[in-house]
Amino acid sequence: MTDFKITQIFLKKLKILNMKKNKIFLLILLLIFFQNQLRSQTDTIIKDEYLNFATLIVDYDTYNFEGGNLSYYQICNSCTNDSLPFDIVFNPPGDFGDITYRIQTTFDTVFFGTIVWAGTGQMYYPNNFDLNYPFNTSDTLIEKPINIEYFGINGTKVNDDTSFIQKADSAWDKIDSLEITKLFAEKNYKAGIFLYAPTVGMFDPYAAKWIVFLYYNNNSTSIFTEKNTNLKLLIHPNPTKDFIYIKTEKTNNKMLKIIDISGRIVYSKKLNDNIEQIDISDYSKGVYFISVKSDEFIKTEKIIKY
Repeated sequence: MTDFKITQIFLKKLKILNMKKNKIFLLILLLIFFQNQLRSQTDTIIKDEYLNFATLIVDYDTYNFEGGNLSYYQICNSCTNDSLPFDIVFNPPGDFGDITYRIQTTFDTVFFGTIVWAGTGQMYYPNNFDLNYPFNTSDTLIEKPINIEYFGINGTKVNDDTSFIQKADSAWDKIDSLEITKLFAEKNYKAGIFLYAPTVGMFDPYAAKWIVFLYYNNNSTSIFTEKNTNLKLLIHPNPTKDFIYIKTEKTNNKMLKIIDISGRIVYSKKLNDNIEQIDISDYSKGVYFISVKSDEFIKTEKIIKY
């Protein structure tokens, strides 16, 4: 074999080797790209700069998963991930009652549902639930947290009722493979299960729902300044069906706006007093935002009209 042919064979093999190396390098780049995409997607769902709550619904009778909602709230610097930061308000039904799960520091509503004696109440917040990503099924099974919390119909914690806990755990089995559960499990999260019974007098298993809460609060990071966090904007009652009372601090040039869920301003007024009463009985049911702006600050709180 001549030197020329040997050289040709060597160059050909070198070319093939380089092609293989390029393919391997390309595969590595693609793998890095998809990993970054997945990490970016996860960061978009679970936001470290907010307090995160996922609310998942499981039917009491069939144990079918009916959808989930993901909401973001102002970070609670005094809250930990050791327990759910709930302030629970239960108004027993004479004829009509309700139950509210609020964040204990900001009083933002996480869950609100009415309860009707010998009738059927309604869940007003969250008011939209989804079965699409991240509430779809993943390929990972998440074990129930050891420190999961259980809440009965009136919002009291359940610790010793074995029958109740077994039924609640069956609801967990229906959400343990969801993508959203997997995303929360990658964080230092907390979970709870609540039995929402919209009808009382006689318990109706066909109307009741298991509500599963997933909670994550990264209180080491906050997008809110200390100045804004300390300023007070008190709104009560919340939820409400007619009047709200708004109490603000004494500041200059206060302007009040009520904004609906679509971003439309439905009410505005310059505030001269620190306490204001507003009639919203004619407003449609749903979520509204109360925004107060002055020369010193701007503060926004969420209310529910039912």
